[in-house]
Amino acid sequence: TAAELIRVSDVPILWHVLQRNSSTRVIQVVLKAFPEGGKFWDPLDYRHTALHIAVTGCRDTRRESTELVSAVFDAYPDAAKIINSIDNHRYPLYYYFKLMNHGCWESRHERKLCNFCATGCLQHVPDVELTRKMLAVCPSAATAMVQDEFDLLHNIGVIWSNVEHHLAFILCGDLESKRGIFQLELEKCLELGIIALEARCKVDHGRVMLDGGYSVKTVTTPIHVLLGWCNRGSRRLESKEEGPVVPFVLALLKKLIQERPSFVGIKDISGNLPIHVAIENYQSHKNKEVITALLRSRPSMTLVPGGDGKLPLIQAIGHSSCNWTIMEDLIKADHRSLRIRDSATKLYPFMFPSTRNDIDHVTIVYKLLKLQPDILSYFHAL
Repeated sequence: TAAELIRVSDVPILWHVLQRNSSTRVIQVVLKAFPEGGKFWDPLDYRHTALHIAVTGCRDTRRESTELVSAVFDAYPDAAKIINSIDNHRYPLYYYFKLMNHGCWESRHERKLCNFCATGCLQHVPDVELTRKMLAVCPSAATAMVQDEFDLLHNIGVIWSNVEHHLAFILCGDLESKRGIFQLELEKCLELGIIALEARCKVDHGRVMLDGGYSVKTVTTPIHVLLGWCNRGSRRLESKEEGPVVPFVLALLKKLIQERPSFVGIKDISGNLPIHVAIENYQSHKNKEVITALLRSRPSMTLVPGGDGKLPLIQAIGHSSCNWTIMEDLIKADHRSLRIRDSATKLYPFMFPSTRNDIDHVTIVYKLLKLQPDILSYFHAL
């Protein structure tokens, strides 16, 4: 912990070799000879440690950078918990991601590779195992107050978008032999995304998520966190053609559903399934593939009320930005939702459009009744 740090007036030898860009081998020798070097912090009380120097240094390749950071981290893992108080209180993991992301965002809207990638340097993605270890020590590094450049998941999304852009370029260019490398990089990005989401869950609820298994029926899952995160939007992740729900979010959601299908049927602490969170998500309405992916995995979710007692269909009808396409998908998942009354108002779904002022009430009511015309006779029979 921070209390174990050693404050020194003289610059330790480990700092000397780090600041002079010595080789990883030299640094490993120094760490073996002076293992306490990882605990030193600067005399100005800025919480600056050897790990901070390692994650902000520049090496010839990203592999060398990862090896260096890993060696210093392994010497004193608790340094990952220490924020640099002089620089917006950021954790070392943030700087490591910044070090690995060379910033080829400039070529995102152009039909070309960035200069860095065009020279054959195709290592984009931070090391998965090192990231996992650093987040295991300090899960708080995965959280952020807002979705911006300081947010870990945001940075993963930016890197994924860069790699995806380059892959698309390679598919129509003359670098076919490197396509597999970019495919592997994309998969690593998604794995990093899951690790970051699980760390957020751990911070929020104090539960460790292991191998997709849960011992409780009500817990906020990585899918809940992802849907809530993308709802805030991020201009940096938008392209000129795409809406705020970027392909990264959809790709990460599909991977979560594929690898951990049980997440889809788990309610969060508010009593909502992922489908309820998605319907409340304004970004999901602009790219309905998010909702479609959830419905395909478990259609029966449409019959489960959320924390407020509303079924997904009634929830969608009452939401100001949900259109008929989303309502229709919810109905197709299970037609029985048209017959179920709202628990609070005791109204059928076809009665709810009148509660909104931004839609054609008559048209929506007509479409709902057309899909289940016998509901009127059933209604009168009651």
